[in-house]
Amino acid sequence: MELDWGTAAFGIVFMLLCALPFALDYRSRMRKTKRLVQPLLKAAQQQGCQVHQHETCNLVILGLDERKNILFSFNALDDGATVQRIDLSRVRSCRTENGSNGSALTHRVELLFQMKEKGMTDLRLELYREGANLPLNGELQFADKWSRLINDRLKG
Repeated sequence: MELDWGTAAFGIVFMLLCALPFALDYRSRMRKTKRLVQPLLKAAQQQGCQVHQHETCNLVILGLDERKNILFSFNALDDGATVQRIDLSRVRSCRTENGSNGSALTHRVELLFQMKEKGMTDLRLELYREGANLPLNGELQFADKWSRLINDRLKG
């Protein structure tokens, strides 16, 4: 069997052209994620913290300082982006709130933090809101994952 170098070269070029859009999309998403993470890292650093673990989901980023047990949230769902800081040593539990109002449609997704101290209001981190110009895309799984992670830290 003889190898036809012209056919082999065409096959290689064709495979590279097919892979190019995926590589460019991946590169674009990584740049966007890096750009979104910077305000969270900067806010943590300004408060003497360091983010050891972080994850993004659309326009929301959660970051955790594992040593100081502080959770940071960067939310760019609205025109003005907000950074929120939650001291997990003051939290009793965390759970996912799925605002579906009994229907199949999800109108909002939040993390609800129940505080240890009586009289302190529970804290909410909004991860998705209907009408924020983004479709629901993994926010429920993101919220469940971080709720489990936070509750595991609170137990330990």
